[in-house]
Amino acid sequence: MAHVRLKRARGPMIRQKTRRRLPASAGARPLGSLRPTGGLKMLLPFSMMVIFALCLVWGRVHIDQLARQIAELQQNKQQLLDRNEKLRIQIERLSSYGRVSQIARKHGGLQSIRPRLLIVQE
Repeated sequence: MAHVRLKRARGPMIRQKTRRRLPASAGARPLGSLRPTGGLKMLLPFSMMVIFALCLVWGRVHIDQLARQIAELQQNKQQLLDRNEKLRIQIERLSSYGRVSQIARKHGGLQSIRPRLLIVQE
């Protein structure tokens, strides 16, 4: 006779409940079985699609904001270029020889000299 050694259970003895299986036609699961259902299996792909859609929408909104900023900066650039051109024209007008000589005659008492022919002998 073979010697069989039995292990003693530690703690209280608990009997496992047997699962009752329903016929396939019933379709309902007992409340005790918490296996993932089709809805839970679809949660991950659905949530990934929602996150992807939110990323696309956020990207589009960000692109629209950047496009508005670019248009605003281009408008500011054009205004500055126009102002720069007006200032160059004003500089040309204020620094013209006729205006400078007129101011020199009026405020500085300068007189224009008559052209003379100078002969330099060596």
